Order: sequence, then C-alpha cells, then structure tokens
Amino acid sequence: MTQLEFGLGADVPQTLELPDDPTAPGPLGPEALVPTIRGQVRVERLLREQLGPKVMVALTQNRATMVSFRHRRGVTYVRLHSLFQWAPDDVLAAVADFARTHPPPERASALIDRYLELHRDLVEENRSDRLPLRPQGKHHDLEDIFDTLNEQLFAGTLTARITWSKAQRGLKRSTMRLGSYNESENVIRMHPALDQAFVPRYFVASVVFHEMLHEVHGAEEVSEGRRAVHTPAFLADEQRFEHYARARAWENKHIKRLLRY
Repeated sequence: MTQLEFGLGADVPQTLELPDDPTAPGPLGPEALVPTIRGQVRVERLLREQLGPKVMVALTQNRATMVSFRHRRGVTYVRLHSLFQWAPDDVLAAVADFARTHPPPERASALIDRYLELHRDLVEENRSDRLPLRPQGKHHDLEDIFDTLNEQLFAGTLTARITWSKAQRGLKRSTMRLGSYNESENVIRMHPALDQAFVPRYFVASVVFHEMLHEVHGAEEVSEGRRAVHTPAFLADEQRFEHYARARAWENKHIKRLLRY
C-alpha cells in the first residue's frame, strides 16, 4: 500500500482555497472531520472522473496515514482522511495523480501537502487520543492483516485503526480477551499474546476479522437499557472468514498456552 503523511516538504502555491460548495460547512470546524456519505460520494465521483469507474473510496479518521491507495484486481481502493471530503477539486485531482503515477508528480504532492498543512491545527486539536498506535509486532503486522481483510471482505470500506495493546506477562489467567473494538475511538486493540511465533497468521486474522465486524454491525438494542453486539447476524457474518473452523479448532487446542503469556 502506498501512503502519504503530513510534511512532504514541497514548495506549494499560497493561494489554495476551499471549494465554493453550498454543502460545505463554511470555515472548516470539528464537524468537517466526521466522515459523511455525501462527502464520500463526492470524492468517489471526482476520482472516478480521473481514474475510471473502478474506484472505491473510504473516508477515515486516521491521522497517521492521511492518504493511501492500493490497486487490486483492476480496482483502485483509496483511503483518505475525512478532511478530504471538503478538499477543492484540484486537490482531489492531485490525489488521483498520486494514485495513478509513481513517483507522483511534484505539483500533486505539493497541493496535497499544502491542503493538509492548512488544516493541521484542526486535525491535531480534535484528536480523541494521543497515544501512538503500534500495529507492527515482532511476528505479526496487524495493519497488513487489517488491510488485506478490508479489501477482500469489506471492499475497502472500513475505517478502524488497529494496534497491539499492552498486557502484563506472567499472570495466572483463566480467561483472556484476545481483541476489542472501541466504537468511540474506532480502534481495534489486539492482545500481545497473539504476537508469538507459534500463533499462525490465520488465527490472528480471525480475531481481527471478528473485531472488524463490530464496526460493521455496531450494537443492537434488544430491550430497554440492554444492547447486544454478538447478534445472530453478526455470528452468521463471522463465518464468512475463510479459515473460521480451522481457527476455532486451533484456539481450542492452544488456548492454555495463550493463557500462560
């Protein structure tokens, strides 16, 4: 996956303005950082005009990677920070150039970087968490697992971020929560016991997939004051994972070893 972060350091014009769009919120405020369907449709339409009809866009709140794309089976999957839903047309054209050409044209990189720099303070001021994410483990790269599943099973539409959590070693455990999804942060946290050499990638992927489904299904109110997350629809969807039965069998065989972490 190709990605772009703050600080490209290119010389850019100082006249970049926001689009004259009647649907825009005026001067950008915190509400501009919330992904919207209208924003996604606008970005997808403009990128398809530049790149062709096979473009899938996901708006995220990932501040570490503001722009990323991947080409797979003739489809270009583009992940953009939600700030880009209000970007001028020429900035989105630059995003298209970035996805189409390697290395990207200097002017395209410059326009994108300038747009991000103009709104850096807004993004930083509205961070809900300031702890760095750690998706790269010693044995498993969670971001790579997430991106692969996202493309194969969710058409690249999910926006959650993922990280290894922290856990004290050497405790006596009878249970272990292998993964969790925080809806307000849109962050998946994975137990570090899974980042061991004996744990196969397909099993880690099965846990990641389970947590990704929480972003899809959310919580369903089943009675007053009671919400369910593992609904029948959720459990049925979980079995879409290619190695579902194999992962459950591995867990039953090795859970005691995981608990000894």
